[in-house]
Amino acid sequence: MPAGDPTAVDAATRAADRAQDEFLAIVTDLVGARDADRFAALLLTSAHRITDMEAGGHLSADKWHVTAEELVSMLVAMIERSGSAQDRGQH
Repeated sequence: MPAGDPTAVDAATRAADRAQDEFLAIVTDLVGARDADRFAALLLTSAHRITDMEAGGHLSADKWHVTAEELVSMLVAMIERSGSAQDRGQH
C-alpha cells in the first residue's frame, strides 16, 4: 500500500477504481461483455507502454513514422474490428 495519509490514499484508490470501472464500461460498449476484460487490459497496458516509450524518447516519429496518438487509435480500431467480427461469429 502506498505511504501517506490513509484518508488521501483511500480517496485516491476509490477514484482509480471508478476510473477503471468507467474505462471497462466503455470497452464493453465497444466489444461486448464477453471480451471486455481482456481487451480493456490489452488497451490499458499497451497505451501505458506507448506513453512510456514516447516519454523516454524511444518512439521517434522520424524512425517509426507514427505518433503515440496514432498507435492508440490503431489499437482501438483493431479491437473494435475484432469485437465486431466476434459479434458476427467470425474469428
